[in-house]
Amino acid sequence: MLTTRQELLGSVHSVTIRRPSNFHTHFRQDDMLEAVFASLIRIPRYVLAMPNTGPIVTVDQMITYYGRLRELAYEVADHNVDFVMTLYLSPNTTPSDIEQMARLPFPCGVKYYPPEQGATTGSGIGVPLTECENVLRAMAANTIPLLGHFESVKDKNGNVLPPAEREGYMVDNVLWGFRDEHPDLRISFEHASTRKAVGWYRADSSGKSFITVTPQHSLLIQPDREHFGYDLDCMPVVKGEDDREAIIDLITSGHGGAGGDEAPHPHQKKLEGAHGCWTPHAPEMYAEVFDSRGKLGEPEFERFMSLNAPAWWGLPLPDELDTITFVRKEGVVPDPLRIPNSDDVIVPLGWSPDGSLYRTKFQVI
Repeated sequence: MLTTRQELLGSVHSVTIRRPSNFHTHFRQDDMLEAVFASLIRIPRYVLAMPNTGPIVTVDQMITYYGRLRELAYEVADHNVDFVMTLYLSPNTTPSDIEQMARLPFPCGVKYYPPEQGATTGSGIGVPLTECENVLRAMAANTIPLLGHFESVKDKNGNVLPPAEREGYMVDNVLWGFRDEHPDLRISFEHASTRKAVGWYRADSSGKSFITVTPQHSLLIQPDREHFGYDLDCMPVVKGEDDREAIIDLITSGHGGAGGDEAPHPHQKKLEGAHGCWTPHAPEMYAEVFDSRGKLGEPEFERFMSLNAPAWWGLPLPDELDTITFVRKEGVVPDPLRIPNSDDVIVPLGWSPDGSLYRTKFQVI
């Protein structure tokens, strides 16, 4: 379906692809949900909703949350959008919960978070992967995927690891063995940020593993923190050039899927150290990544943005007539969003009053 128009010098001026999806989104709840919802469904065909605010720890809570998202979508969406739901993996999750999820009329998965408080927003009520064998077996039997924030906060001796080392440590010391122990479990490595994560994904030829990538992990590296400030602070943190190159190599070769990890926080909370990048302009940032490798006009862009994740989840692919177009045109980062019933705002990554901090190289029309 991908079509392009070339400028005289050969660079892609515009590209049209089937409607993309976002398979890692934080809608939040209540006033925050009201603030961010419309901006997060302006483009996607499918949106996967994370469970770490609330949090969503029972199937009934997940069903209620799904109903609220559908209600809002009916009010504001001008295109067909469907939601993929998630349950927070907690000590109270049971095999019966998994069996109930498998009977629901909408797709859903189970999200693993590091059990330690402070590891990421809403962490601290999770369960180690070694303590939920019955649940994991039920998930494999019912084809319910495990979605992982795969970071180890502490090493085997109980020492707290620096944030930049946590993902790689968990890959080396947990995930290789975990995959061998659960060959039938469908696993999605969420917001991958390291070469080691890419290696883990590429090693599984069964098709049961997947990987999502954020725009910040494929576009930015640690020194960019000095330029973008605390708005770039997110878990997992952006890494170095070697890790970023591995991420770009992966997605521009047509693997993985877009999972923007839009994680809104009130501006005051960000000032106080809350972790999360707010990137409602994620599609435009992904376009910049592919353009940097000369792959924007190639089929790999549509595969990553629109096709791979729905296919892995067993969902209908976007219709060939349901498309969006990226145009090479400089644009500003979206303005901050006002939070209802609050004097605070949510500030997008790269925003500045005069637009001098960061300008997108593409616009969606």
